[in-house]
Amino acid sequence: MPNQLIAIGFTALDRIAVAVVIGIATLGVWLLADQQERDRIAGGATRMLGFALLVLAISSVVILVLRTAVMADVPPLEVWPYIGRVLTHSDFGVLWIIRMCTLCVMIVILMALHRQSSTLRFTLVAICGTLIVFLISSSSHAAENGTFTPANALNWLHITAGCLWGGSVTAYVILLLPLLLRDPDARPTIAVTAQRLSTLAGFALALVVITGILNALQHIPRLSDLWTSSYGLTLTVKVAIVAVMAGIGALNRFLVVPAIQRWARTSNAGQGNGANPARRFYNLLRIDTFVFAMIIVCAAVLGMQSPPYHKTSASRAFVPLTAATAMSG
Repeated sequence: MPNQLIAIGFTALDRIAVAVVIGIATLGVWLLADQQERDRIAGGATRMLGFALLVLAISSVVILVLRTAVMADVPPLEVWPYIGRVLTHSDFGVLWIIRMCTLCVMIVILMALHRQSSTLRFTLVAICGTLIVFLISSSSHAAENGTFTPANALNWLHITAGCLWGGSVTAYVILLLPLLLRDPDARPTIAVTAQRLSTLAGFALALVVITGILNALQHIPRLSDLWTSSYGLTLTVKVAIVAVMAGIGALNRFLVVPAIQRWARTSNAGQGNGANPARRFYNLLRIDTFVFAMIIVCAAVLGMQSPPYHKTSASRAFVPLTAATAMSG
């Protein structure tokens, strides 16, 4: 149980860090329209990306240790003689090595372009982020029949859409909106970026729902599994939390963002914080980031459980079936 809790915690941190990477890239590629606006967040984006990469590096090592412990059937503190064999004789090891190489590429991007805030920089970061998501998906139940399969592609799309949704909100509320709220002349920028964020979130949510339903149809063979299995109950909780985040998004889309558009067309005079819809938008998005973190925790718990269609035990669910035999022979 302690090992599973550690695995859930570090897996959740890992997924949040990936979402932040994708969210920052989306901020530069889509939400900000020109170079001057990108320059505004250049320093903060570099620091935030650096911290996210540090989290990804630490979580990668911890996940490798825990996976090796399960695959070698030894306590985590006794895995060191087996790690080399896992890295060279398992699908998971190959994926892990590619993941670390991708992190190194991202570090090079940050170092080489640390003073730049160009679309190219953010695009390269986005590509690396989506590649890491593909590697994550390829280490899950979705890839048990192969890496390049429709099931894994569907799961990769589902995770990517979730990271796009939650990561963009997180990056926006931490990196950009506080800067704009301190600038009395930033009303037009707030209005444009709020509208773009809302549009992006709506698209990503639709993608999350569609791919999530298709994923559930593969993992939940019977409707009763939703309340008779631990996997189904966790999935139900996750869906309920997603609905909460979607509700906040709808509130922003249909009430708060239109109010921001009207507010952006007025003068600064006579507008206190109480009448500032951008401040209300900021508060709702902060709640959104907390709800998104809860969704990620539920997803991490699902990764520790075996779907109802599986005949394997829940403890084995942490290991890709294609890699589970790495320690044999």
